[in-house]
Amino acid sequence: MTTYRNLLAAGAHPTVDPRRAAALRAYLRRLASSLTPSWVPTEQRDDFGWALLAIAARLGEETTRRLDQTPERDAIAFFDFLGLPPMPPRAATGVLAMALAEGALHPVVAPVRTQVEVTAGDDDVPFETLHKLRIVPGRIAELVAVDPATDHIELAPAQVTALERPAPTPAGYAVVAAAAAGSATLQLSPAVGLAPEDVLRIGTAAYRIATVDKSTGIVTLHDELEAPVAPGTAVTRIATFTSFTLRDQQRHAFYVGHSTLFDLKQRATIALVVRPPNLARELTRLDVDYAMWGTKEGDSAPDWHPLVLLGTTDGTLQLSKPDAGTVDKVEVDGRKSRWLRAELPGPVSRPRSLSSPVAEIRVGVASAAPTEPGPTVPDTTEGSRTIAQAFYNGTPLSTARRFFPFGPEPLRFDTFAFAAPEALSKEGAHVAVDITMVDSSLTTFDIVTVADAATARGYGVGRNGDLQALAFRSGGGLRWNPLPAISGDGGRVLLAGAAAVEIATAGTDLVVGVDRAATLRAATIKRSAEPPAPTVDGTWAELPVLDASADMALTTTNGRPPGPVLAPAPSGSGLAAVLFGVADGKLHALKMTESGKPVGSAWREVTVGAEGPTLTGAWRLTPVQGPAWPGRPECVELLALDPDGALWLGGISGVDATANPPTVTWEQLADASVPAADDIAPAATRFRPTDGGASRLWIAYARRGDTTTTPPTPSTLRGLLFLGNGSSSPLDGPVGATVDPKTALHANPSVVSADDRPVTVGLAAGGVLLWLGPGMLERTRPTPRDTPTRRPLLLQAGSARPPEVVLGGTDERLFRAALVPLIVDYTLHNVVAPDSKDIPHYVEVGDPPTAWVELKASNRQFVQGTLRVYQVDIPLEVGTPLTFLQRVPKLEKNLLGAVDPADRTLVRLDPVDTVTKVGARLIIDEVSYRVVALSAATPPAAPVATLSTAVPGSAATVVYESTRPIPSLAGATVRATDLATLAELTTAVDTVAALRFPPPANPTLQEPRSVLFVRRKAATGPLRVLVAKAWTTPPPPPTSGSAGLPGVLAQPLEWTENALERGYQNPELSWEYYDGEAGGASRTASSTAPPTCPAAGASSSWCPTTWRRPTSAARPTTGSGPGSSAGTTADRATSSPPTEASRR
Repeated sequence: MTTYRNLLAAGAHPTVDPRRAAALRAYLRRLASSLTPSWVPTEQRDDFGWALLAIAARLGEETTRRLDQTPERDAIAFFDFLGLPPMPPRAATGVLAMALAEGALHPVVAPVRTQVEVTAGDDDVPFETLHKLRIVPGRIAELVAVDPATDHIELAPAQVTALERPAPTPAGYAVVAAAAAGSATLQLSPAVGLAPEDVLRIGTAAYRIATVDKSTGIVTLHDELEAPVAPGTAVTRIATFTSFTLRDQQRHAFYVGHSTLFDLKQRATIALVVRPPNLARELTRLDVDYAMWGTKEGDSAPDWHPLVLLGTTDGTLQLSKPDAGTVDKVEVDGRKSRWLRAELPGPVSRPRSLSSPVAEIRVGVASAAPTEPGPTVPDTTEGSRTIAQAFYNGTPLSTARRFFPFGPEPLRFDTFAFAAPEALSKEGAHVAVDITMVDSSLTTFDIVTVADAATARGYGVGRNGDLQALAFRSGGGLRWNPLPAISGDGGRVLLAGAAAVEIATAGTDLVVGVDRAATLRAATIKRSAEPPAPTVDGTWAELPVLDASADMALTTTNGRPPGPVLAPAPSGSGLAAVLFGVADGKLHALKMTESGKPVGSAWREVTVGAEGPTLTGAWRLTPVQGPAWPGRPECVELLALDPDGALWLGGISGVDATANPPTVTWEQLADASVPAADDIAPAATRFRPTDGGASRLWIAYARRGDTTTTPPTPSTLRGLLFLGNGSSSPLDGPVGATVDPKTALHANPSVVSADDRPVTVGLAAGGVLLWLGPGMLERTRPTPRDTPTRRPLLLQAGSARPPEVVLGGTDERLFRAALVPLIVDYTLHNVVAPDSKDIPHYVEVGDPPTAWVELKASNRQFVQGTLRVYQVDIPLEVGTPLTFLQRVPKLEKNLLGAVDPADRTLVRLDPVDTVTKVGARLIIDEVSYRVVALSAATPPAAPVATLSTAVPGSAATVVYESTRPIPSLAGATVRATDLATLAELTTAVDTVAALRFPPPANPTLQEPRSVLFVRRKAATGPLRVLVAKAWTTPPPPPTSGSAGLPGVLAQPLEWTENALERGYQNPELSWEYYDGEAGGASRTASSTAPPTCPAAGASSSWCPTTWRRPTSAARPTTGSGPGSSAGTTADRATSSPPTEASRR
């Protein structure tokens, strides 16, 4: 019932005095300044006068509040005066929740007017129900909203289904401190009225509370914040259930658990086998996330850590556990185990579901293979993560570094035993022992810069840290000598990288290297043409230390060796080389004299002539090779790659024996819009074109790929060619020229491609790729063994041998692949090339003519528009006039003329010939005669033509053909490009990018005028090519011989191997394993087999080995995998003194 009093209570009333404490305090302060001008309030807590003003203002506020209530009181008095009574009293109502006691099994009916009491203060107020109520024993455990169409599930807030009366809560909350996106905690104020599983609305998203700290107001959420939250952001507690406005709680995950098989601490590969097999491929397309619960190495708390999907084969999903750390037990659906979780993000739909149920799941684990050492992963990380203990004849061996498994001098029946609990404790596992020999296999290799470019030799660093000297013999052989590095105090030096240059002392090379302690050292090597082997002249001396902030890391981002850059100095400079390093982002230099000694006792900062690139390490620098490489360069230049992918060329001046630092002048190269890849070292070399002239610069680099795309875009080859006049042109690599990361490119200035620039080689998946010319790409087969060196080199190891690609491999191998160019027989022809819409039939050579050639379809070799190229096999000279003749239309070909016997220059024409004019040519017996005059005649008599020369012989009549010169071709002469420029090749190839002719031909490299001037008339006929350039010096007569086809190989690239000759045989080994059963018995695994421990019991962890013959030491590692071998097996023996080994 609505009354006037209700309307009055709901209405607004005027205020009498709206001032409150703040306004009153301001008023009193203004009043005080007038009454007591000497008092200045400070508004501080210790100001007594200000405190009095604050008290007076607070008391005044109480008065103004009461005054503001007088209008409402006056309105009520007015209604009383009119005699309008207030509403009569009515019964109070409320919502009553009734529940049965725990354990009740049957429903109970509460009749109408069932009474209950509510305590209000000190009184009990009775209530009674208005309707009959049936009370059931069930409880609403959870209220769920489901939308099957969108695979969406929402859960109601906890208080919606709770029986308890909701506690009083504030109208809203506010964020106290800012929280970033991705955070799961935030601080709210006030901190009352919140409980776990309550739902909060922050912005437009809903978040469920995990925990609440009521003392601080810090709330932990189940889900991370989707967006940053600023202080003061309003937060509301959701107390009602409005469907499909909360967070989707749908999750799709399945778990595979195994307490022992998943007991993993190291990196591992996990095989998940599903049946039917097609489901494995379907799972890969569903973008499933795989994870395991555990504590990653370095973390303090366990969490779900992602696994990497390696691929799918025959129903098997191969997953990688990429990090070391334990896999811990966790409870899933009430079961505690070690779990592998596969979770499908997002909703399930018909396109995102499996075609059939899974019938079977099997799992297997295998130890992850160790990373192969190389220039970017040097062999400095030693020891084993999988072997816990090792013993030699009962004596403990350190598991941290390389070691002698059978002592410094192995003897017959020596025993080496090791324990690997993770690998040897899994029942039914096959365990493989991976023994990595610390041998002379090359991890880095580079060619020596020499004075005589006809020789080729190089130095590298082996896995054992020794210097390796390799000399290439002209007959194709290889001389390989290990040279252990010894310091000045007699200690062993383990090198990580080395580079060398020949110095002035006869038969001596300067080698500069960095050891595995990042110390820079140098030594001189005395060479010998034949045995004995080269020797180190003295010891490895330490060089001055670069600044402590210098980049001396033993790993590099790209494929160049670690340590500073060695740039050979020009001959006559007084220096052998200049070392360049980076410290504090600045370029530093250390000059090395021809005697192998540094100039001065410290590195000097290089003077910068102009602003240059940002340098973060020496690995960003590449020395530019000279045009006579491996001969010394004509000047010192550096190519730098800055972090943005821009290429810079630095010219170095001041390369002399003085103590003054050199100066670098940087120039940013063009093509900056195409950034270069950081992880692939470019190639840079000067070279001279085959036809002579100034040197040019060739830079090959990898265009930076894009890892953010799907699928990722790989790095591809690209080049910059700088001509002698300073102009440059970018060149895209052939299609499919993708390069592996952490590798380096190389180009040889003496091995020229089809477009007259150096051939470039790089490392790619499955072998080495060779950029041989425009669109011309060749690949080698995969190498027989792994290749720790990540920079293939292109060498010319002697004039009698073809170029070859060289790459270091494991097991002390050097792989070589020869580039045998295709040699073809050629014959050169002269040509005439009229360009006119009128088709010529004959050509006169000379004026007066000295030769005449009929231009038949058989000798017409190319037609492009109005240009026709005819082969003419008669001598031609440049500048000789050419007259092109065309048959007179509408005339018979064989006309009969009568020759005047008294004057054989006079010929009466055929009566049907009415079109022959003065200047025409009569073709008689394959000779052309010019008509110089023509007598008039009255038909039917024919006119008499006066010819330029007499017709030989005595015949009274002749058969002739009337022709006329083509006006559009008047004035044509023989050009230089007409002489011997049509090459007829005997080859099966269908296209030619270039031809290389033997000396003294100039130019030696000839390209076709275009691809349109390469043609084979018949399927089995010769290939004809019209070359582009005129001959300065033609090939020697006769005009036939043999020429090479650059970019075309005569045979597939096949690898050959050169091995370090050791002169020993492999040892015989016997292997046993301890199975922990039958009273601790040991069982024989194999007498001569490779080191593989067969199936072991759950408690086994030992595998002893007995050596039958002295061997070199090794680095063993173990790996396991149910039903499959994990890792590789490698065992070697040697009769030479044993070297140290390490184990992983």
